[in-house]
Amino acid sequence: MMDYVNLIQFYKQLNPAFKNSPVIVAGGSYGGMLAAWIRMKYPQHFTGALASSAPILWFRGKIDPSAYNAVAGQVIKRKEFGGQQCYNIYSRGIFDLTNLAQDPSHFDKVQEIFHVCEKLNKTDDVLNIIDQVSDSLGTLNMVNYPYPTGFIGTLPAWPVKYACDAAINSTKAEKLGADISKYNYTHVEALYAAYNVTFNYTGTAGKCWSISSEEQGSLDSSGWEIQTCNDLPLPQGSDPAQTCFGWTNWYEAGHTQLCQNKYGLTPRYDYALSFFGGKSMNDFRYASNIIFSNGDLDPWHAGGVNEPINSMTDVIYMKMAAHHLDLRLPNPADPPQVTEGRAKETQIIKRWISEHYTQIERSKEL
Repeated sequence: MMDYVNLIQFYKQLNPAFKNSPVIVAGGSYGGMLAAWIRMKYPQHFTGALASSAPILWFRGKIDPSAYNAVAGQVIKRKEFGGQQCYNIYSRGIFDLTNLAQDPSHFDKVQEIFHVCEKLNKTDDVLNIIDQVSDSLGTLNMVNYPYPTGFIGTLPAWPVKYACDAAINSTKAEKLGADISKYNYTHVEALYAAYNVTFNYTGTAGKCWSISSEEQGSLDSSGWEIQTCNDLPLPQGSDPAQTCFGWTNWYEAGHTQLCQNKYGLTPRYDYALSFFGGKSMNDFRYASNIIFSNGDLDPWHAGGVNEPINSMTDVIYMKMAAHHLDLRLPNPADPPQVTEGRAKETQIIKRWISEHYTQIERSKEL
């Protein structure tokens, strides 16, 4: 953030014509967090900020660690995306895989179903599959855009629905009445059909995928993991009572140990809320000229600002919108509330700019 402060100062000194020009910052996701924070910390340098899908409250004591997967599960349950049937398939598929992880006699079949390159030799191998499947299907909710995208891999329009359709259509009715003395892989196969959409929608992926690779439709975790081991330890877990992605406990001491072992870092769990504010909404009482925008399909909105925090900031909450959809280029398929949200953002930013120049003129009169 200080790099940007220095850059703006340098640029204005280099170009005197821009000495009094307003500077508007905008960002989505982590960039949205930075946009909001930089306006709060350095209002003398930045006239306003558009913070889209910015989870500035996703820290210890302010968020249920299961919130991301809980929102994702509720989106999957919606009839326009998959409904209860898809939710149940995912839940049962994860449950079945978790049980199979304890029985080596099923490992070869799991390897066959998921087209894994390596031989599955131990429980952790199957648990790794569960982690990657859950992460990838959860990520689909974040990028559940109304048109095809290549933001995180190549995906179709409304990928959550596409994956749910793949899962539902993969189930074979005759299997449901199969001999109950033999294990039925129906839900595991359906889970793979959905997962296959996340990394092989085009059908051009290789014949197998590696469980040691992070290129199956989820974000590369290396850079972000270092952030979560430093100043941005965002609690994340999964509660099967709230979602269809099984159980992943958020264990703070375990996260700390992982960070220390892997990177030599100790997470500063209270840093963000203490330094930027958020432990109490009263911390933001002087914040101004910030637009917080969020979409109801985006799991990250659970840790964002979705209600007005004071009269000097604006909140835009858009239905049928996934992760920072308002920052993407306009598209005919955009939901009405996203188009309306962009128009409102434009009006607000124009007002900031006008007010900025009015203040400049008044200061000259003085």
